[in-house]
Amino acid sequence: MSTVSSLALRPARSASVPAFVTVALTWVAVLFFLWPGKNSLPAGAVSSASFFLAQLLFPNCRFSFRHLVSPLNWMLCVFALQLVVMPAAVRIAGPSSFVLPALPSPFAINFALMISTVAFWSFCVSVQIFRRRGPARGHRPARAQDWIPGRKLPLLFAVLGCVGMALRFGSLERLGQYITDPAIYMGFALEAAEKPATLAGATGTFLTPFLGFAFVLLLCRSIDLPVKEHERGRWLGRVVLIALTAAAYSTMTYNRGSFAVPMVAIATVIGKRMPRAALRYLLATGLVFGLLVSAVTFYREAPQKDSLSVTEAAGLIEFGGIFQEYGQAPQRLGYFLERNHFAEEPLLGRTVICSVLSPVPVLGKGFRDCSGGVVYNATLQRLGADQIFQAEGELFLDFHIFGVVFGFVLLGWAVAKIQLRFELTSAAAEVYVLVFATVWLGFLTVGSIDVLAQIAIYSCPPIYLYLWVRARQRRQNNPGRRRLLLDAAGPERGVSSPASDTL
Repeated sequence: MSTVSSLALRPARSASVPAFVTVALTWVAVLFFLWPGKNSLPAGAVSSASFFLAQLLFPNCRFSFRHLVSPLNWMLCVFALQLVVMPAAVRIAGPSSFVLPALPSPFAINFALMISTVAFWSFCVSVQIFRRRGPARGHRPARAQDWIPGRKLPLLFAVLGCVGMALRFGSLERLGQYITDPAIYMGFALEAAEKPATLAGATGTFLTPFLGFAFVLLLCRSIDLPVKEHERGRWLGRVVLIALTAAAYSTMTYNRGSFAVPMVAIATVIGKRMPRAALRYLLATGLVFGLLVSAVTFYREAPQKDSLSVTEAAGLIEFGGIFQEYGQAPQRLGYFLERNHFAEEPLLGRTVICSVLSPVPVLGKGFRDCSGGVVYNATLQRLGADQIFQAEGELFLDFHIFGVVFGFVLLGWAVAKIQLRFELTSAAAEVYVLVFATVWLGFLTVGSIDVLAQIAIYSCPPIYLYLWVRARQRRQNNPGRRRLLLDAAGPERGVSSPASDTL
């Protein structure tokens, strides 16, 4: 085995929660959920104890403090929300019906929480089996595989993104309405959605994400390139690129996830690549994120606030219900399972297939009425598909508990591979792509498969193109591979210098 390979499989010494703290948290959680009183939730004791005990039983699936924001840590935090935080909220405040027509039975709520627990165990076992640790601190393979994009690739992406915005909005006036008057723009968007799709509109939707990713590549390039003596004032330029990235991604939709996920990925890049200067960059990123969240929250609620002041509208918000809604508290899944008789007759893949294919242009039109989101909203007796469904429910509805186990074993395998690559690479753009993918994969614990498919189709084309260009450049610039090919062709041929980075 080569030196690089041996380093890649070497166990990483990373700080984790001490065993006695994990045991103490387990007992506290069990007593909290089993203590007699109102809103008892026995399954909460099982789910929370499972989360903490997995930290003892599965060394490869432990939370690490070496990189606080990493693919595996992110997934563990999402599972902690599902298995510990949400059950605790239900235990303290009681289950909130919020968008549900009625609360499900206590049995259904506990049953749903046990489904989530099975999904977590499946994930941890898979990570334990498939994960290989990266190199220990101070032992990193050669940087031959780390490729820094040239100036031409971000420029190409920026041009494609501007073309996409021009096709999507049609005019500067429409873009201005999107930013300053969301009520009018949303009305226009609803009218456009009722008309047949056009080639220009579809092209604009696919090309718009290229603009945000162009700023990401520029930011990552500025992080990876060595700092020269006259370039020490890069802080302001990087902050501007962070703001431009968030602004570009926020033009895709009023959904907070459109810019929240890129901001999380950028924060991870900064924490991994610039740990000493991370605080000031993270504060700037947090400020940009906070401003955009406030603006988008107001924009989404603007049509309902015509007759109410901001103070009056805020007084009508049920914050506890919103917290349990966005965190996918167990009563939401429990209500769906109970109304569908706990999948007595599994659909054998019908819902999952429809969810995967429904976002596909033209082809997916015939699958949209049977996707998981539409089925869930029909169960809620709501028009449209504005409520997000958990992938656990889709898998259970189609294949019962076997579907949940297989689906989250597959998820654990994917996260294990991504975590290894995250530990091995130091290229900022690659770190961004890995974290971007993991955040959306983690969305499967609280969201539906059709949303992930939609992201893969409409938000990831620039990432696919970047990966293709990177693979092409690495093949050309890999002297080891080139030497092997020349030796196989014959010893009389000389070894030429690697190709230059043209993109």
